Amino acid sequence: MIKIQNLSYQYEGSGIPALNDISLEIRAGEYVALIGPNGCGKTTLIRQLNALSLPDRGVVTVDGLDTSVPANHKEIRRLVGMIFQNPDNSIVGMTVKEDIAFGPGNLQRPPPEIRRQVNEIMESLGLQSLASRAPHTLSGGEKRLVSLAGVLIMNPRYIAFDEPTAYLDPESRRRVLQMMARLHREGIGIIHITHDVSDMADADRLLVMDKGRIIQDGPPREILCKMVEDQDAPVTLPPIMELMHFLNRRGWRLAPDILSVDDAGREIHRLLSGSLPKE
Repeated sequence: MIKIQNLSYQYEGSGIPALNDISLEIRAGEYVALIGPNGCGKTTLIRQLNALSLPDRGVVTVDGLDTSVPANHKEIRRLVGMIFQNPDNSIVGMTVKEDIAFGPGNLQRPPPEIRRQVNEIMESLGLQSLASRAPHTLSGGEKRLVSLAGVLIMNPRYIAFDEPTAYLDPESRRRVLQMMARLHREGIGIIHITHDVSDMADADRLLVMDKGRIIQDGPPREILCKMVEDQDAPVTLPPIMELMHFLNRRGWRLAPDILSVDDAGREIHRLLSGSLPKE
């Protein structure tokens, strides 16, 4: 597991901590969604998970490896892959195939093994037709899949996604979310920063951050239902959740934990169908 104990971190020149006494465990194979207002520390937190940043106080360990020990960094960064909000920050190759091969090349794996792994990863993500393309010519969704391929080829145990569906068209967004759900089913731990509550339908657990702290931790639908009634909730909830709660207060017997318009439509149809007279 990833284990965080009393973690605090402050950026140089800042008067307040970005992370304030956080303790947390994330188990292998767990899908954890992470939400909170801008500036609350979400990205700062996931950077601690693979030693891109190190604690000022406290301890972070990944499968027992302490991130503060430089000798552990190579293995920690293999175990915890990072998909940044801007995929251009992690793409370094002149072609898609070269970019995916960059990580195992740095580990000096044999070239035949690298070629086999690159081909397998591209096939699994549907990237074969892009193999010779320059990354800068790709769409946002394609770039995110290339970034994911470069992480997957390192055989990670956990992957942290920083708003992976931001600025994507609906089809690219669907592909990215489907791939994340597939990785979860295959046993990879997922840490998913998102502003879109509907993205977290598959999450096992929801963390809510505010002002550098974890303020809520538990089942996503349970936490979100409570937040609908909280006028001081630190995040904006989807209008569909507020609508369902409004209808419930007006006497409609609808499930309160609806996260998407499609689910709401099915739930309302169910209720109306049950109230119609049978012929």
